Amino acid sequence: KKKKKKKKKKKKKKKKKKKQTEKDTLYQSKKLEMSIERIYRKKLKMRFERIWRSVAAWLLLLF
Repeated sequence: KKKKKKKKKKKKKKKKKKKQTEKDTLYQSKKLEMSIERIYRKKLKMRFERIWRSVAAWLLLLF
């Protein structure tokens, strides 16, 4: 019976956090704004499509 060798655990190096420059914060806030806008637009589009579909269905029923 052979003894199993214990594997040494590697220590993870902690990444040093860079101090955020003003440029970075500006860029990030802009990015966030853009993504929020995109989501908002998507939701609006979906709502519009849903309403449009129901209107189309109604028109088909009427005629």
